[in-house]
Amino acid sequence: MADDVWSALIKGYLAFIHTRAGDMAETSAADSVSLVGSLIPGASEGKPKENLKKLKSDFAAAGDAFKPIMKEIEKELASIKDSVNKMGAELGKSPFTWEAAAAATTHLGYILVALDAALVKVAKKAAEPEPDRFALPEDFRPRPNDTSLLIEV
Repeated sequence: MADDVWSALIKGYLAFIHTRAGDMAETSAADSVSLVGSLIPGASEGKPKENLKKLKSDFAAAGDAFKPIMKEIEKELASIKDSVNKMGAELGKSPFTWEAAAAATTHLGYILVALDAALVKVAKKAAEPEPDRFALPEDFRPRPNDTSLLIEV
């Protein structure tokens, strides 16, 4: 138990946050598919929601094109889990000191930074334009000042 009311208050506050961060690490941030899936309900209707649904299905299928971005996101999610564990270790110290509170708060900051980095990577991937399926390959596009394709009348 903490020695005074203020350290007890901060320990209780940080313990609550630690519990919620742990829940997030086990559900929404368990893997890249779960992270993308957790964003779909809050996405704007239309293109944003469609892009996230498509990205989730692409991640779930784990095509070769998506493995590099999934690996980057998984690295951030592993950092979240590591920081949650370190935060728990700081909260478990007895007596609970202001130094332990500061360290736990620092690990909370690391959790937020890693989550932000993972969300930025998801957002960039979801916002990528699809390749134009109807564009002509470069070889078939007319070249400027090329008269070889003109038909004389």
